Amino acid sequence: MRADDANRVQKGASGRVIRFTVELARRLRLWLFFNWFARSAAMTLAYGQFTSPVAESGLPPRRCPGFHTTLFLSAEPAFGQAAPGTAPRPTPVGREQRFGGVCQGCDLSNRALSGVRIEKGDFTRARFIRAFLVRMNGAGSTFIDADFTLANMTGASISEAHCDGATFAGAVMTNVNASRARLSNADFGNAEMPGADFTQARMRGASFTGAKAMGATFLRSDLRGASMVFARLDRADFTQAEMQGVDLANATLSGANLSSARGLTAAQLRGACGDSQTQLPSGLRIRNCRQASVSP
Repeated sequence: MRADDANRVQKGASGRVIRFTVELARRLRLWLFFNWFARSAAMTLAYGQFTSPVAESGLPPRRCPGFHTTLFLSAEPAFGQAAPGTAPRPTPVGREQRFGGVCQGCDLSNRALSGVRIEKGDFTRARFIRAFLVRMNGAGSTFIDADFTLANMTGASISEAHCDGATFAGAVMTNVNASRARLSNADFGNAEMPGADFTQARMRGASFTGAKAMGATFLRSDLRGASMVFARLDRADFTQAEMQGVDLANATLSGANLSSARGLTAAQLRGACGDSQTQLPSGLRIRNCRQASVSP
């Protein structure tokens, strides 16, 4: 009898564990479902309507024709087995937002587009003012005359993108990858771009006035005619960069590498400052920033 009692106790304990596990799995699936529902509602509110400047003229707003939201679902139950007598519920396991096609003049201001993929789309004159574009991948896309004023583009990629005439004024561009991008006449005024990569970028006539580009890379970039007035360029790398006519008035170049910069003259460096770590082409000098700060 004692052995039978022990077996019944053991079976009862096992049954309670199984019921507890099944109930926990059911509640977890329910929580995941409502979490997915809430995020879907938020996504609808965030991305549902993309208006263009046409709306300002009184015409009905148009949707951005290239917008896609891909939701990946799994029909597997949370713990691998569905509760007895119940059908498995779809469980959201990933989400990817993508843009594509042509969306010229679209207004995407104030949108939360973290991690969005822009697949070689044409967003000429589009507005991304104050948009949240952290880790955006816009490589190879067209953003000619687009407006990214005050946008957060931390970790974003616009590599090989066409951004001539685009505005990035006041944008946060920490560690942005803009290698081989076309950025002629672009405006980076007061942008924060430490660690940004502009390797082989075309930036003729671009404005970096007041920009904070500490540790940025301008390797073999074309900066001819650019303005870097009051820019913070500490530890920036200008190896083999084309710098003819670059305005460096009041720019800070402490620790910067300009040893192989092309077209750089003493007149350009006259209004800038650096330190003992600043590397310059042979025969050129730069005043020390500490002495410049105390000079009348």
